[in-house]
Amino acid sequence: ITKGSVAKQILIGASIGVCSGLVLTRVGKPASAAIGGTLLFIAVANNQGWIKINWSATDKMVNKARKKVEELEGKKAQVSNFLRAKRFIKRNISFVAGFLGGFSLGVA
Repeated sequence: ITKGSVAKQILIGASIGVCSGLVLTRVGKPASAAIGGTLLFIAVANNQGWIKINWSATDKMVNKARKKVEELEGKKAQVSNFLRAKRFIKRNISFVAGFLGGFSLGVA
């Protein structure tokens, strides 16, 4: 992409952005509704006594998983990913601008 003309980069970025935006709006709303509905059902079921959630065990599992992810990723990985993203944006600014514009149009 970086070897193409600026117009080609913008056109490719905008096309991909529009497609991504359209997919997000089509898939995002039903997925969000399904997740939200499931969480509401679990909360109501727990409140009504239909199910019993062991919150202390749940908290322990979540904290254990969070610590493991933090150990695996570490802060160096976060900085490295940020620098790679920044470098990509600098090298492909026309593509990124086209993508963002197309994404905005696709979502709208």
